[in-house]
Amino acid sequence: MVAIINDFFARNIEAVSCQMEYIKNATNGIILSCPRFMQQKSFKISDLKDKIIILPLPIYVLAIPIVVLLSSNIHIFEEEPNIVKLFFSNLFSKKVAISMYRSPDDNYIKYLTKYKNLVGVFVELEEHAQKLAQNPLITSKTFISPTPAKIPRIDKISKEAYNPGKINIAFASWNNGEGDQTKDRGLLVLLDFLAKNATASLTVIPRDKQTSFFVNEARKRGVLERIHIKYIKTNSELIDFYDSVDFVAFPIQKTLTKDSPNSIIDGLSRGKPAIISTVFGLSKIIKRYRAGILIDPGNDIDLSKISKEEYLQMSKNAFELSKKFTKSKYLKNI
Repeated sequence: MVAIINDFFARNIEAVSCQMEYIKNATNGIILSCPRFMQQKSFKISDLKDKIIILPLPIYVLAIPIVVLLSSNIHIFEEEPNIVKLFFSNLFSKKVAISMYRSPDDNYIKYLTKYKNLVGVFVELEEHAQKLAQNPLITSKTFISPTPAKIPRIDKISKEAYNPGKINIAFASWNNGEGDQTKDRGLLVLLDFLAKNATASLTVIPRDKQTSFFVNEARKRGVLERIHIKYIKTNSELIDFYDSVDFVAFPIQKTLTKDSPNSIIDGLSRGKPAIISTVFGLSKIIKRYRAGILIDPGNDIDLSKISKEEYLQMSKNAFELSKKFTKSKYLKNI
């Protein structure tokens, strides 16, 4: 039995959780996790049928050695070193694969070398693999496995005219568990864009109800009536959301999250150009494919020079790039 272990799980929301379920289904394994950062119930009877065990954080930590002991192999999803997982994986001599979704630093690389039976380290980007290549103990076990889109690729790119006078931007990277939602994650940058572009609109998908500060900042700028807040519950609603916008934006101001934002990847799958911060490693690929707009931290968003023809080409480029981020390719790499 393969045990997939992660410090947070979000039902029907988080793309990393989808990746965990892909591996679970492909290996007939189980998932052990906890709902850290997410406001949702920990334990549900219905989860047991799906071989998913979601426990409150203290109980989750206590359950790790039991699950590791009873499993043949371990697949860990993490973004920082975890001594508990390391200790029990080594104690019970289990084969371990690790999926990383942040750029590895020297401390993390040193931590990886401490696993006695490490069989694979899966990273999102080429530059992550290059950093791991600095250590000969890890480089032969490193594999590039781009994050898959949670939603299917669109059948074909629409040739409907892009209207520069009525731009709708999407923001789907809401997370109050890490950093300041409006400042660090770039929502203030998007609000400032609306303030300067009287016909533009912004559609936001929150993960929680903590929207008061964002709403107040929008009200201060006089743009609240052009903001649409949607709570998505199903994949079909998520597809409709992406299909209704022109760009998917994540103008993050500093390093907080994974290097390949899921919202941008989902947008690419529907042919939506990205507005992405250069903080992200994924921005280099967006630039190479000309699949969106790059923005440096502290700078404003400017879409005034994008013509209808240029937008259509960016949309086609985004769709072409999305071939790298499919479920089938992900499972093949894993």
